[in-house]
Amino acid sequence: MIRPTLRGVGTVVVVLAAAGLAWLFGDRALNAVAAPALVALVAGVVQVVVASDPTVEREAVRPGFPGETRIVSLTVEGGSTVVDVSDAVADGLEAEGNERSVAPPTTMTYDLEYLQRGEHTLGPTTVRVRDVLGLFERTVTVDTETSVVVYPEVYAIGSGGDLSRLLAETLNAEREEFDSLREYAPGDSLRDVDWKATAKRPDDLMVTEFSGRESEGAVTIAASTTETTVDETAAAAASIAVALGDAGVDVDVYTPNGAASTTEAGADQTAVLALLARTQAGQIDEDVWASADIALAGTHQQVEVTVDGRQSNFWQWTNGAGNPVLEQTSASAGVTAP
Repeated sequence: MIRPTLRGVGTVVVVLAAAGLAWLFGDRALNAVAAPALVALVAGVVQVVVASDPTVEREAVRPGFPGETRIVSLTVEGGSTVVDVSDAVADGLEAEGNERSVAPPTTMTYDLEYLQRGEHTLGPTTVRVRDVLGLFERTVTVDTETSVVVYPEVYAIGSGGDLSRLLAETLNAEREEFDSLREYAPGDSLRDVDWKATAKRPDDLMVTEFSGRESEGAVTIAASTTETTVDETAAAAASIAVALGDAGVDVDVYTPNGAASTTEAGADQTAVLALLARTQAGQIDEDVWASADIALAGTHQQVEVTVDGRQSNFWQWTNGAGNPVLEQTSASAGVTAP
């Protein structure tokens, strides 16, 4: 729908006033004002009518953690000489520069800050097509909606406590009997380095081989939560999963919304983080809850962690409540949401 801008309304008023005064008082000089303005109005309407509908293409936006910033890129084509572009941004995100005037064809970019865990929406994009003089405009809404995944905060977990004991037990379960020593090879875990043997051969790192190294299976994390603690519970589950994954332990995470696992001994944690980004309040199946190695219950503004029947507050496991460890996981760079 075409409508006049404020400048267009002002021009219409000038034309009407000049024409009215000329008719009342016979001052033909006023027609010299009204005629050009009238021509400009007609030309403006024609320009907006014949202008093609603009198109907008959006580049994918990588997921990330609260506090991180991404660059949003929109390719704008068509319309007119100058168009006004406004890209809608949902709650949980904050944009700077998502409304501006551009001259198609062009690529418009702006900064997007992640504020809150969740799956948020970008778009649609509104483009206002104007004539050269800015007298009339036509608004076109382009369907560019896409989802942006913001992972939960990941906190550093301190040494000691139930998690450290569980990790030690899991890793030690893979060490049953000494087999032999060999030189270090790329990909070997540093925890397998025999430092005493290495000291005798300073030019080589010596690695201990163990027999019977079949995995005992992934550590399972089950999380139930209320609406008031869903963000804290997701952060707790993410922090524990990342800590275990970084130590080379496979992890299976169960939430009210589904399940996800790390792969290749924690090398890829994006599936787990994406699941926890989308997690909502709810309760886990009782059988899954009972068999979980680590059970998280978000209740009354806190997250209780149960390991081997022992309960503790998750924040007792962290280095204080601290700042989130945003760079702890490979998922913070160069990945797309599953």
